[in-house]
Amino acid sequence: GSWSQARSSAALFELLVGQKPFETYTQADFASFKRKVAYLPARYDMGSDKSRAALLQRIADFEADDSLQKDKLQHLSARTRNRHISSLKGLYRWASKNGMALPAVKFNDLFIAVSKAKRARSLRPATPADDVGKLFALPVFTGCQPHSGGTGQKVLGARFTPGDAIVHDAFYWCPLLLHYTGARREELCKLRPRDIKIENGIAFIWIDFTETGRVKNDHSVRPVPLHSELIRLGFLDFAHECGQRGYDVLFPELRPTNAVQGYGDVYFKNVWSHLKARGEMTSDATVHGMRHRFSTDLKTKKVFSEFRRDVMGHAGTNINEERYSDAGPLEELRAVIEELASATDHLTPAPILLPPPAVRIAQPAKSRKSRAA
Repeated sequence: GSWSQARSSAALFELLVGQKPFETYTQADFASFKRKVAYLPARYDMGSDKSRAALLQRIADFEADDSLQKDKLQHLSARTRNRHISSLKGLYRWASKNGMALPAVKFNDLFIAVSKAKRARSLRPATPADDVGKLFALPVFTGCQPHSGGTGQKVLGARFTPGDAIVHDAFYWCPLLLHYTGARREELCKLRPRDIKIENGIAFIWIDFTETGRVKNDHSVRPVPLHSELIRLGFLDFAHECGQRGYDVLFPELRPTNAVQGYGDVYFKNVWSHLKARGEMTSDATVHGMRHRFSTDLKTKKVFSEFRRDVMGHAGTNINEERYSDAGPLEELRAVIEELASATDHLTPAPILLPPPAVRIAQPAKSRKSRAA
């Protein structure tokens, strides 16, 4: 969510500019950050001393070599750089509200102008329907070899080899939830057993700020009724079983391993990347694209944008919609969700088989070795 984004931007700022009391940073420090961030690769890792040192070395190389600076393809996009500046501006606002001493910074001088045409193009497309088909045809969903969870090579082999086992963990449930709820990845990956509720016979997920993570903003706090396919495939039984076993979250294997990560980050890195590769999905098949797919599919069903926004946790477009229309009652929201055509009729419900909670997906290979040693 936006909070973990702010934390990662702050950690990056301290790495590139150096650590000192917040109020002593200057406009020049922020300008230096803006310059250095441009030289980061599109994907980078802040997880270890070694990887952080490599980033600093890369920036030093760029700053020393004009020809590297000219190669714009190697630079982080203006949009991503602006996102870091926005995050820092958000932290500044938070510090100001909390009466902390502030540095003298003009943030508006730091943003990079991005043309409207470019902005529209860079909006992430919906994950193609063909890719959704490839995803739900994988053995993870149709039946794989038995395994005990995790992402070791042996387990990954079993997950993607046809068999009779259906293992109920993040590999199985998160893509189904993404498809049938249209929720953001962090909202789903951080869910706790008690966030699954039933009122007046309607089962729904309650999305809110919890100790396992934040949501994007106040509009994002909402109920999302469960599509009948999720219920048919056993999601309520799965959530109940997790509760019975005393799990604090539905997907303990996605627990972040450092302060900068969110559950959704671990999911993206350790689950989605494997599903995408093994399903030979196109580059447009993204986690966020699943949310666009949901919205697009509802739009084709002529579902009012107001209801789509209620379900997806978007703010209303005008003050009237915002203030005077109550969020459609659960009954109406469920009708909206049920408009979504099923993409999983071919799947058979299976008895709930949970990997042991000790299996951590987010275990870097290095620390596994050192524990064995």
